[in-house]
Amino acid sequence: MLRTGFVFAAAVALLAGNPSSGADALKDAFRDPPREYSMEPLWSWNGTLERERLIWQIDQMVEKGVYGAYMHAREGLNSSKTPYFSDGFWAAVKTSVEHAAKAGFRAWIYDEDRWPSGDAGGRTRAANPDRFTARGLEHRSQEVCGPATLPLGFPKNSFVIAARKRGAGIDGDSLVDLTDLNRTGGRWQAPAGEWIVSVFEITTGRRDLPNYINPAMTAEFIRNTYEEYAKRFSQHFGKTIPGSFFDEIYNWAPAWDPLLEERFRAHKGYELRKNLPLLYFDAGPRTVKVRCDYFDELTKLYEESWFKQLSAWCARHNLILTGHTNEEVRNIRDQGDYFRTWRHPQMPGTDNEDFRYTWPRVVGSWKPKQLSSVAHVYGRRRAMVEALGGAGWTVTLHQARYGVNMLAVYGINSFVLHLFHYSMDTPDTMDDWPNSWFYENPCWKYFKKFADHTRRLSFMGSQGEHVADIAVLYPVEQVWSEVLANPRPEGWPVEKIVDRLMEEHLDCDLVDTDSLIAAAPEAGGRARIGKESYRVLILPDAATVSLKAYARIAELAARGLKVIAVGSLPRNSAENGGDDPAVRKISGRLFPGGAIDLERLPGALRQVVAPDVAIDSPEAKQLRYLHRRAGSRDIYLLVNSADKRVQARVRFAAKGRAERWDPETGDITPLAGSQPYELAFEGWQGYYVVLDGSAPPAPGKPAPPARERAIPLDGPWTFQLAQRELDYVWRADPGETRVEAPVADFRVERGEDSPWRRVKLTDRLNPAKGAARYLSAWDAPWITRYVYRTRHPGQLGGANLVFEHSIDVPFAPAGGWLEVAGDGGLHCAWNGKPLGAAGEKRLALEKLPAVQGRNRISCAVKGGAYLLAQGEIRGPGGKLVRVATSSEWDVRGKDGEPVKAYEFAWPPQGDWGDLPLRGKRVEFPVTVSYRFAIPPGARELEPPNIQGARWEAQADGRRLESRNGRFDVAGAQQLVLQVVLRRPEDGLQSGPVFRCGKAVRPLGDWQEAGLDWYSGRAIYGSQFERPEGRRFVLDLGELCYTGEVWVNGKLAGTVVWPPYRLDVSRHVRAGKNELVVIAANLLANEMRWNLFDSAVSRPISRWWHDGNILRDGDKLRSGLIGPVRLLAAE
Repeated sequence: MLRTGFVFAAAVALLAGNPSSGADALKDAFRDPPREYSMEPLWSWNGTLERERLIWQIDQMVEKGVYGAYMHAREGLNSSKTPYFSDGFWAAVKTSVEHAAKAGFRAWIYDEDRWPSGDAGGRTRAANPDRFTARGLEHRSQEVCGPATLPLGFPKNSFVIAARKRGAGIDGDSLVDLTDLNRTGGRWQAPAGEWIVSVFEITTGRRDLPNYINPAMTAEFIRNTYEEYAKRFSQHFGKTIPGSFFDEIYNWAPAWDPLLEERFRAHKGYELRKNLPLLYFDAGPRTVKVRCDYFDELTKLYEESWFKQLSAWCARHNLILTGHTNEEVRNIRDQGDYFRTWRHPQMPGTDNEDFRYTWPRVVGSWKPKQLSSVAHVYGRRRAMVEALGGAGWTVTLHQARYGVNMLAVYGINSFVLHLFHYSMDTPDTMDDWPNSWFYENPCWKYFKKFADHTRRLSFMGSQGEHVADIAVLYPVEQVWSEVLANPRPEGWPVEKIVDRLMEEHLDCDLVDTDSLIAAAPEAGGRARIGKESYRVLILPDAATVSLKAYARIAELAARGLKVIAVGSLPRNSAENGGDDPAVRKISGRLFPGGAIDLERLPGALRQVVAPDVAIDSPEAKQLRYLHRRAGSRDIYLLVNSADKRVQARVRFAAKGRAERWDPETGDITPLAGSQPYELAFEGWQGYYVVLDGSAPPAPGKPAPPARERAIPLDGPWTFQLAQRELDYVWRADPGETRVEAPVADFRVERGEDSPWRRVKLTDRLNPAKGAARYLSAWDAPWITRYVYRTRHPGQLGGANLVFEHSIDVPFAPAGGWLEVAGDGGLHCAWNGKPLGAAGEKRLALEKLPAVQGRNRISCAVKGGAYLLAQGEIRGPGGKLVRVATSSEWDVRGKDGEPVKAYEFAWPPQGDWGDLPLRGKRVEFPVTVSYRFAIPPGARELEPPNIQGARWEAQADGRRLESRNGRFDVAGAQQLVLQVVLRRPEDGLQSGPVFRCGKAVRPLGDWQEAGLDWYSGRAIYGSQFERPEGRRFVLDLGELCYTGEVWVNGKLAGTVVWPPYRLDVSRHVRAGKNELVVIAANLLANEMRWNLFDSAVSRPISRWWHDGNILRDGDKLRSGLIGPVRLLAAE
């Protein structure tokens, strides 16, 4: 047995026992669980790995309650000085493991250079490229009407099979193997009638995908990777290095390998090659058997080659194996049977991508329930999820709590957060499936509250045994029978059934064929299936089943197990094919009244099983529950799946003394009185109700809510920015702070109406300095269409877009000019009349057909559909109307629905460089201006880092004079720096720095003070008199999004999600009290502008910096919004 497994099992046995009269081990461990239950994120190694930086980051994690991580080679590592498997890489692993051992931190192996696992950074496939690279069959077909001669010129590496067409399918008895004839370039004489010729070309698909159904490939991978770790670090296996993680493995569907063909022939007794068309075409009853035989053999080979072999190696070396594959129902086409493969690793795992691919973000039940079912049925103590990844920069800790709560209530008890970035120094590292939950984030200072909450969820979810009365057949044979021919993009019935059961508070497990075959009857009409006991089995619209399993189901039903068929009755078997008389006979005996529909299922179940949890509330369906039993205790986790408060009366099947165990705080409070209990859940909140059957219910009635008085704390409030000063220190007053403004509104002074635009002042990867990065003759941006209210990565541009804009001219035009540029051919018109030659990428007109009144310009653009336009319409007396692309233009595609254009990039940025305007570029000297909102509380401006012929500073229109090298900006709101450039690299070389103190300011969104760009902290101060009362709770109202509270110079606590309330009773004193609230917003505000110049035209970078943030634009709100109240109670 693994040492880690032994220690774990011993701990469970200790904690599950009845509480003693003295210390209560389970309660003590709940308050501060062992570190093995910590979240353990993917620690993204994506740059040059430096010893001190690695040590500092481990210490940061430990300080914030994160006691382990997976050392994950990631994008950026191989372009660094410490690429994968280099001496520098191994030195980094050594540093991390040795420091982890000292720090009480677990350093997990991540077994690949990025993903998918198995290639060892190219080393595995290099040993045998032909046999160790995954192969699949690319299917296509054509119809032939015979008699006819068909030249066979298909690729030589193809299987070619012809079959006579029959209805919508084929005649299975007419199959003709033309493979050899095709390889010789022959001709097939098609007999009379209609034929379908199927071509199955052997392809490698993704060329870096290893061949997971070749045992020799896995053995080579183990030699290349696992043995290398063992050579260096085996003394840490099972201790500081608890195990290994494999990632994103799958087969190229439909998978193919000569070994699969050989094994199929040997085990199934017939040729697979000739029957390949049956994977896609219906050939009658035999179709089901061929499809199930194919996937059954694929699963066996996959299971033996990868899962058994790698799990066995890890077991011999005292390691836990975990990781994930592809886990949607549709992925059965490339995974075979999730239960049969994942029953081997010591800790089964899944990838939950709901934060990445759903919006608004909703954690579904299927994948976590599927995974936890494997753990329950096969007796695995832990079920791992890689989660919360790819959410982008607008995700909050409130949403993160929702994510882990939902996963926990679906049975997950090991959390691997995606990602903790080692660095974000390049576009590849910054824009690699963010967000990073790590030190880069303002919320990191307060992360421990979330980490401790997650650790308690993991701990409690690992205690005792899962309790559920309902099992749902994992319908793998049904999926096998149709997934290639009909992948069901709308979803599978079993998914809908599991979702509905969760809504109805009818918890369940999925159970697999092998476990059913081995199931045993138990007293009370129950059946032990695997390691768990169930009263009901649901067949989820499964027309195809294993006959052997179905016969066992019938035997269990005869002994009392209730079996319910939903949707349709089984009629086919994997063993014998379609319309199996043996299956029909069992169905007729089990279901004389037929199957029921999904709507009737909850009622049918409640006639058989008493409710484990009964919830009386109008919002009952928002709540989810999980039940585990440890010794005399029944542990119920209840979670609110909606972000709104729920009040409910809840009755539990278990009896005994009830307590509420709060994973957010570790607090345990009794629930007095008898059931049902009145329970309240804030939005997305979850907590445990634990009933101890060895003790009677607590006497008395629940105490009525304390009467509270709400005292508004209306200020006055002081405000001070703290950009970095408080990131790693805890104090209420940092003294004077420095705030650097990294962005500015910028314009070239070409006239009073020269437009302002936002510029990022520096880019350390761009060798161009100063204004050279953003200076152009153009005063207009490239525009396009951006559809971002979808799943990632949105859609930039599109084919054949049309841009339109109206221009009002209040005078009789006397002249004008216009230049237009597109990334493809242009077709422009003014007031319906063509402009210039169609199809050119550039259009230059020195005369415009403008008229007084409303004018309309339209430009159709081929290519990617990006447009740049600028011009003027001149009138008498120097009157002027400018024409320029902007977000005010309309853009429409083929659907004809116009939307506002998206400002993509201003020249010279983007793919098109610094185009000349009217044949010219910027001529020097030229005057430019930089405009800034002066931060509230700013006192002085440090000497700006400016190059140029001359410059001056103005605050609110007043020229500033230097005083000891600094400028007094106290009380001013706007700073303008005007610079005369002699050359492109002149201008601001870095952002101006303001020295800030406290300013009196009302509560509100920082954006209202011109701080839309700012990610960091702000300090709010106020005073209040102690009111009458004994208990005082500070209610901050709206806070965006995390923070800390100080009362009279003492830290009262941190707040990381709503409701933002904190008990400050022990800090409040008689008389006047000093209150300080330090608020931190999201990194999204910074990421909105902090895009590397080299990434401007990368769609994926624009998604993370633009679309992903814009669709959650409300998350840019920042600061303490309030209202703030002090709630006083006796």
